[in-house]
Amino acid sequence: MPAKHATIVTLAVLAGLASISAWAQAPSSRYAVDGMVLGSQIEPGSAAYRTYQCGPSEQFSGFTWCRRSRSERGPRGQIYASSSILHSADGTIVYVNRALEPVFSSSADAKDQIAKITQTYGGQPRIIEMPHRAGLPDGVIAVWGDVDLQPVDAQNASELAAGKTPALGFLIDFLADFQRSAKNGLPVYRVRGGAGYVWAANFAQNGRGTQRFLAVDPSKFLGPVAGQPTAAAPSPAPSATPPAAAPTKPAAEPEMTVAELKQTVQTLQADLTKATTKIAELEQANAEAERVRKQAEDAKLAAENARHRVEAASSADKRELAAVHDAAATERRSWEILAYILIAGVLAFLIARPVMRWMRLTRERLASGQRTSPEAAQIKAEGKGTTSSPDITASSDTFGRELDKHVADINAAHGETPA
Repeated sequence: MPAKHATIVTLAVLAGLASISAWAQAPSSRYAVDGMVLGSQIEPGSAAYRTYQCGPSEQFSGFTWCRRSRSERGPRGQIYASSSILHSADGTIVYVNRALEPVFSSSADAKDQIAKITQTYGGQPRIIEMPHRAGLPDGVIAVWGDVDLQPVDAQNASELAAGKTPALGFLIDFLADFQRSAKNGLPVYRVRGGAGYVWAANFAQNGRGTQRFLAVDPSKFLGPVAGQPTAAAPSPAPSATPPAAAPTKPAAEPEMTVAELKQTVQTLQADLTKATTKIAELEQANAEAERVRKQAEDAKLAAENARHRVEAASSADKRELAAVHDAAATERRSWEILAYILIAGVLAFLIARPVMRWMRLTRERLASGQRTSPEAAQIKAEGKGTTSSPDITASSDTFGRELDKHVADINAAHGETPA
């Protein structure tokens, strides 16, 4: 097996062999699991103790039962860990347990770990090897101290195989799954005796398996209790066997196996997945709302820009219309001026024509008058000096009539009515 796998197993075991923690006092036993020493007194107010869910034991009067399960991150992924404690009213620990899955190990690694634990506790452990079953991993159980493991009888094994929970007390097996072990004909053991330490492990061909450590002193909590049925602890007397007709009930403080722990963690992970999905849906809805809000803002901005463009176009149209109006007014004034010039030209022509005629006639008369004697001219001048020439008078009348006619035409063109 790779060295890093053996290191993982070593660290897992050493965690169960840690020295007295800050919340333990003057232990009366050397056996420890997860930093808690059997026989030591815990501090209920400590941070470590608050990580457990604790309550009065329904099976052992005067004792408190505590449980904790959580997922821990390891070098090769998530590790599912389960821990449990049974302590007396004064805080004395009489049972402490820890189970891990998955742990990567092999038969050789198991022997190395057993040797290291032996160096810690001394003495020779009692080794129980798992009977080989096709399709199942191999396993081993090692026991130190005065703990006594008693095989479950055939009748109770049948109940375990059926998924029932007979009143057998604390149990331990090779697979960390009592029902599976009983179905496959593997032994399941009841924990009896005195203070001691138990280490159980299994390992498949791929090295994947489970481990369980427990330090226990059954003699501290196995005294007979009147009217108290046993479920999570052995029967009142180690040698006593419950009557065949004795009723059984599920344990109030059952030991959580690794399989149960894994199922619990999987349930929590499923709940976490649902919560994550709900959060993702809410975030998506929030993003959609933000997108709609952005679209509304863009639409509002587009409408505002369109309004500005319309106002600008309207202003341009007004300016263009004003320019057209000014051009039309200028053109109209130009035509009016041209009309006035034409009228003035016509008037000048009409005025000049009789004048020119008069001047011509005058010249003619002057020319004919030179042949008349001065005396005749003088007489004529004296006799007719005050009388207008008929030609001149006629020309003047003609000019007046033509002038009145042109003025009437101009007033008609401008829509005016002569007074």
